Amino acid sequence: MLESGSKRATAVLVILAAAFIAILPAVFYGIPFSRDLYHHFRLALAFFDSARQGDLYPGWLAQANGSFGEVSPRFYPPGLSYLLLICRLLLGNWYVSALFGFFVLTFIGGVGAYFWARSFMARDSAMWAGVLYIFTPYHLNELYQSSLLAEYAAASILPFAFGFTERICRGGGRRDVAGLAASYAALVLTHTPLTLIGSYALLPYALISLMSSNPKLVHRTVARLTAGVGLALVASACFWGTVVAELQWLRPDIEPENVFSWRMFLFSSFDQRANSIWYGNLLAAATLFMAVPALIRPHSKKLWALFAGSLVMSTLISYPLWQVMPLLKSVQVPWRWLAVTSMAAAILAAESITRWKEMARSASRPLAMLAAGCVAGAVVFGIAHPVREAHYLSREQFEAVLQNLELPSIGAWYPRWVAPQYLNMSQLVLAEGRSVKINAWETERRQFHISAGGVREARVRTFYYPLWTAVAEGKSLNISPAPDGAMIISIPEEEATVDLVFQEPLRSKVSMILSAIGFFAIAVAAVV
Repeated sequence: MLESGSKRATAVLVILAAAFIAILPAVFYGIPFSRDLYHHFRLALAFFDSARQGDLYPGWLAQANGSFGEVSPRFYPPGLSYLLLICRLLLGNWYVSALFGFFVLTFIGGVGAYFWARSFMARDSAMWAGVLYIFTPYHLNELYQSSLLAEYAAASILPFAFGFTERICRGGGRRDVAGLAASYAALVLTHTPLTLIGSYALLPYALISLMSSNPKLVHRTVARLTAGVGLALVASACFWGTVVAELQWLRPDIEPENVFSWRMFLFSSFDQRANSIWYGNLLAAATLFMAVPALIRPHSKKLWALFAGSLVMSTLISYPLWQVMPLLKSVQVPWRWLAVTSMAAAILAAESITRWKEMARSASRPLAMLAAGCVAGAVVFGIAHPVREAHYLSREQFEAVLQNLELPSIGAWYPRWVAPQYLNMSQLVLAEGRSVKINAWETERRQFHISAGGVREARVRTFYYPLWTAVAEGKSLNISPAPDGAMIISIPEEEATVDLVFQEPLRSKVSMILSAIGFFAIAVAAVV
């Protein structure tokens, strides 16, 4: 037992060192920057400010769009924001907190790949699976080139979901059910597109695993898998409950399809002017190189099926499936499937290492060197392109970004009443011919005093959303959207003090209670 514990500790330390090496460029050069960085840290700051005021789950992001606000806290999973919030509370600085958060996610991803591979591989090989996953080109690209931070976090969680699924199909018990529930709930609470992709990948993986399990235990295994997923949905109800109820109030993303589109399949174009497809082609080719050495020892048919299936889903071959599979088009771009391909490639490559060593001692040594060169080439590509070509922000530049978060929303985070072009206004409240005094202006609570006059409407520098309520002298006031989406409040002719409050509905409180019950049940199942 002591020897086993020592080997496990050694494996974890090696993965820890690999995670540290992977993050060193950010430590030396700064925070990797892309436009999505604004969105992630705008949300993180909103959660941090809300937590300081005693509200752990904000419902409205007031800073965005020149203080007109946006609804991203209601529709974007909060997992990454909570991680950055915790790091900020521990370290007291956003720059250091971001770097530490990246390191934590990198380490978790490596451990997740190790945990999954350890279900059916020797410890040393599983350790290399964790190390290689950290350096897969697409995984590095999520962090360094694209600032897909929530996707990077979800890609660090997804291996655990596969690992616990594997363990349950091999006869695992209640703790493995709790592990599946916890990892799948964390996935739902971190990144919606990768949750959808991961779900579509987990289902056939579980079915193939069931086919090779004991037929007498299939019903019990299915029940445990179902229990794990069901418990995860209960635990994540605080997020998806709001999404399901209010999706009708969200404006669809109106970005041009040449920016992001589900039709941008890999290898559908080799024109360098099609930047996203061209760069995605390179990432996919490098990922293929990492898996090629596993052809030496093609034992894991499930992993090969996962690798090939996920890669095909990113290409034009899968076009008919994109037409019929529910919600699949909402993942934006097909190359997101490379997150699953990368996990499978890393584990396949690691599984073949033992065979490489055997061949290196025989007349087939050149072939073994070629196999090792394929993996090394994939790692070098990830370092030479996603890492080396990243745009880095120094501490001063990063802090300047945090001070400039009133930019327009990135993505579909507008209420559906907002027009593509809305009228900006310098005042917080405007009522022609009537003076306005702002008494308080907080994120979800505002109060202003308005003088008497004939104008019966006040325009507020806040987008309309049905959960805003207005009261003056104990009487409810009607709120409606202006043609451009700004909030219009019907006000009395006499002098009045108006209280404007963002009121969470009862279902939000119910879903919070359900989530608390779900996580408590997961903890009990894991500990007892």
